[in-house]
Amino acid sequence: MDRISNLPQPILHQREAIQTCVLSKSWRYRGSTRPYFEFRERCFNADKETFLSVMDKILHRYHDQKISVQKFLVEMSMVDSESISFLEKWIPLFILNKGVNTFILNFLSYTSAHFALPSIVYKAEFLKELNLKRCKLSQLNPLDEVLFKHLQKLSLTYVYIADETFEKIMSSCPLIEYVNLEGCEGLKNIKVNKAHKLKNFDFDDYLISKEEDGLSIEIDAPTIESISIMGAFNWFHHHKNFPYLKCLHLENVRLSTKSFDNFSFDYPCLEELELLFCHGFEEFRLLSRSIKHLTIAVDRSIKAAIDATNILHFGFISNFLPSISFRTTSSKWKSRIHLMDYVDVHYDASSSFLKLNELLKALSRSEISLHIEDHPLVVPDTYTGDESFLVEEIEWEREDEQRAEFLCKNLLMEREMRRYFWQQDLEEVSMEAFDRNGKNGIPSRGQVCQNVLCQTINSNKIFAFD
Repeated sequence: MDRISNLPQPILHQREAIQTCVLSKSWRYRGSTRPYFEFRERCFNADKETFLSVMDKILHRYHDQKISVQKFLVEMSMVDSESISFLEKWIPLFILNKGVNTFILNFLSYTSAHFALPSIVYKAEFLKELNLKRCKLSQLNPLDEVLFKHLQKLSLTYVYIADETFEKIMSSCPLIEYVNLEGCEGLKNIKVNKAHKLKNFDFDDYLISKEEDGLSIEIDAPTIESISIMGAFNWFHHHKNFPYLKCLHLENVRLSTKSFDNFSFDYPCLEELELLFCHGFEEFRLLSRSIKHLTIAVDRSIKAAIDATNILHFGFISNFLPSISFRTTSSKWKSRIHLMDYVDVHYDASSSFLKLNELLKALSRSEISLHIEDHPLVVPDTYTGDESFLVEEIEWEREDEQRAEFLCKNLLMEREMRRYFWQQDLEEVSMEAFDRNGKNGIPSRGQVCQNVLCQTINSNKIFAFD
């Protein structure tokens, strides 16, 4: 008895079930009746012409037999005349199908060409997910309708879309939950209004320089939980209240001192805040009982007063040592300080040492991890070393052989530096030498450093050496 043929359609359309088509002629076309049309050119072992021909035959079968399509996914290498003709023929015939809830069209090449998406796509009211890459969305007139009544997920990558078109789309998606915009052209003033179901908003346009003016993002989404913005857009004028926002990531965004008032008082559930190389402020005060993870990266000197009651992790990345005061009631939290290559021609190694001392003092109640890249420090003659701070881990990077030797002799052998950094409690030392190509094991440099390290370890009765 043929029990397989009598199985329910959803089971017969599973990938594993389709693989059994070689066992029986009656099962041969089960794969061509699946409600998922998924074709990727990079997975097709033939030329472009054959790839399009195969898709054309299958779509004819779907259309002639009136087979419902729930997912329409096509990935092509590039936008060319053959691809355009194929898509302009078939998209209008399937996009309005009541069964289509996922439409994904991606072009993977890095050319500047875009596929002009037929405007009939705006009428696809049953879509739940729209994912486009290297396409162009046509300009909408004020009277044009967008019927994305059920759209929940919108992802646009390297898509050309005007501000007005994006705003119209967003205002026509009452159920939208996820929006991802990456490298899109044409967007200057992004507005997300009345998005009452929106949970996640991701925007990434790292190619925009901070010198461009007039770029802004406005989000009115009372239920939003995660916002990530990468690009030189203005955020300093944003005063919306986000009562459910948990994660905020801003990179290269223009802020102001008042922006930190929003972070403090308008985002009561904010747990993770990342501000990476944002600009428009030199001093700020941050007060939060909800923030648990805070990361700040800047390319200038700043002054900050931070009161984070429940902080678990604090990260700071910069070329410059900041002036920071830190208050918290957390009994166990971690901090990681990453000092990058210094760039100031007037750099003062002694002054930097004192600033580092003040920073570690402010973070002394945490488990401190310190990573220093080619950032010289010199103990001033006036330094008494009366205060001590526990540093759990120190990483120090120097580039050439002379600097590596300088590091070992000054950091490990100088009495004041030794007392300052570990006070004879050092448990483990790890030393690796690399050339400019990342190859390790440079004999001259490694031998010099190893000798100095061993002398230091012996003098301080330290027995662990890696």
